[in-house]
Amino acid sequence: MIRINFDNFRIKVIKEELQQFDNKTDDIIFEGNFSDEYTYKMYLSHKNNLDLIVLTKTNNGNYKTTLTETQLAFAGLYKIQLLAIDKNDNTKKKHSNIVTFNCLESMSGDTHWVTIPTEFSQFETRLLGYISSVESELIVHAEIDVNGHLIFTFADGSTADIGTVMIDVSSKQDKTDNSLETSDKTIVGAINELQIGKGTYSKPGSGIPKSDLSSNVQTSLDKADTALQSHQDVSGKADKTYVDTELAKKVEKEQGKGLFSGSYNDLTSKPAIPTKTSDLTNDSGFITGHQDISGKENLSNKVTSVSSQSTDVQYPTAKCLYDIVGDIESLLNALR
Repeated sequence: MIRINFDNFRIKVIKEELQQFDNKTDDIIFEGNFSDEYTYKMYLSHKNNLDLIVLTKTNNGNYKTTLTETQLAFAGLYKIQLLAIDKNDNTKKKHSNIVTFNCLESMSGDTHWVTIPTEFSQFETRLLGYISSVESELIVHAEIDVNGHLIFTFADGSTADIGTVMIDVSSKQDKTDNSLETSDKTIVGAINELQIGKGTYSKPGSGIPKSDLSSNVQTSLDKADTALQSHQDVSGKADKTYVDTELAKKVEKEQGKGLFSGSYNDLTSKPAIPTKTSDLTNDSGFITGHQDISGKENLSNKVTSVSSQSTDVQYPTAKCLYDIVGDIESLLNALR
């Protein structure tokens, strides 16, 4: 038996005991937390030999497979890799790292490596077992869905998903996408059907009637029937662009009669707007000429107090004189 630890698609061998040619007595068990979103399979290889095996889920949530003598046909180093395929989209796949184990040599007679992948043998076994268990029911239809699962439909309308057969049909042609009757949409199948007269059109001797054409083609033909059939001489004719432009101007002018254009020049009874100050009446007595201020005191010489530093150019304010007089009166009162 081989026990392999699984942790987020990293695997590690924790126990290995396998003997060459052992048959259905040894398991490879993957232990860990597995997502139910995937179907799990295992690659098993020895040198240039490769097998793909579907793993079975155990009661405790692990996955395992039981090896046969054909899978253990050689002694020596084997490689294992885990493959997970999304159940809803089989194009989405995840792979683990690769681990190795050693298969001990036996003295049994020779056997041969598996000739077809074990996965297909497993599918065949499940299919035969399922069919034998439903012999009393009538299978009326079988198909492979886009995820590669074989689906059986029974007479009572119920269905059964037998499992994946690893066939990607997502790129196959749908049988209902054209008028061919065959469900075999291979190129050869379609050509054969055309050759026996299915899906073909027989042209009448008098030509193809308009009613046999698609509605879009019939509409195009109707337009062609009313189109000009020969060259038309337009020399001397007015240019359509010029006519349209002039007409638009005329219509716009007629529609705009009596409306303000937005230009001041288009106004009538406009008021006279003064262009110089002499056009205005000075009813507020504003100074209109030069004033002689010679002999007037310079405002910058005005002081609010006097001291020993005062000059003859300076002149005191009325408040300054009032304060000086008050100081003199206070002094005289104090001397009395």
